[in-house]
Amino acid sequence: MIGTKSGWKPLTNGTRVKHLREGYEGWKLGLNSTVDPARVNPDGRTQYRIKVHGQSGCKLAPENELCALSDADISTVFKDSTTLDEKVIEDCEVLPYPYKIYSLGYYHPEHGKDGKIHVDRGAHTLSISAVKKGISSNNDQYYIEKSEYIYRKLEQLLAHGFPISIVPSCDPDTLFDGLVYLIRKLASDDRCDATSCLVRHTRIIPSEIAWRHGQDRNDIHRHLNSIKVMNESLFRSSVVLLLDDITTTGTSLLACRNLLLDKGASEVICLALGITRRLG
Repeated sequence: MIGTKSGWKPLTNGTRVKHLREGYEGWKLGLNSTVDPARVNPDGRTQYRIKVHGQSGCKLAPENELCALSDADISTVFKDSTTLDEKVIEDCEVLPYPYKIYSLGYYHPEHGKDGKIHVDRGAHTLSISAVKKGISSNNDQYYIEKSEYIYRKLEQLLAHGFPISIVPSCDPDTLFDGLVYLIRKLASDDRCDATSCLVRHTRIIPSEIAWRHGQDRNDIHRHLNSIKVMNESLFRSSVVLLLDDITTTGTSLLACRNLLLDKGASEVICLALGITRRLG
């Protein structure tokens, strides 16, 4: 047990824990008041609310029935993470948190903060754009060369022996795009192609234009309710790398992470080719 009744501090939200008697693992999401005096935190009135790993529900337990666990070692998927940019999600409605999204760099949209169109947005942004346009079905040498730049960066960055999944397109009819092409190449070098594990079954409006239709692009349920999990044997009990091309709010990555964790992934490391940062 940590602390005393007078000076006790609860575990931080997002702390990984294991129940000592029942054996389940999960993450501390918050505190619930309790009327069970035999199973209570040192404050004498609460229990922890635990999001159970591999399940969509929660359980209640006092701190003396739990032990804290370490987070997954990111060296499972990254040879060296020092060159990566990071976006930290401090709080979220339905997920273990805080959570960190890694990125190869920044993606600069055509329209800057100043409202102007920016032509020179950098080589990294142009390469991400090439991947987004689906270079796998485009014979233009320019797009092929740009996608190779991203592939080389990923190949140098990633370790081996783990599954790689993907945030599915907002349109279920988009089945084969540049990201899938990259993952299939990466999987040929002792990695598992898990691009079939997350499938969009209902079309949603892309986040970048959702606001025009009166939709909240931060609404995680847009993704949770439109994606199904398949082929669980490809990732169950494994640390999964979840890849997306561009992240702005992080909502789609976090929704997919939640879905994979609920179906048995031991951890999901999120990586975007670019984090949105407007010029100007």
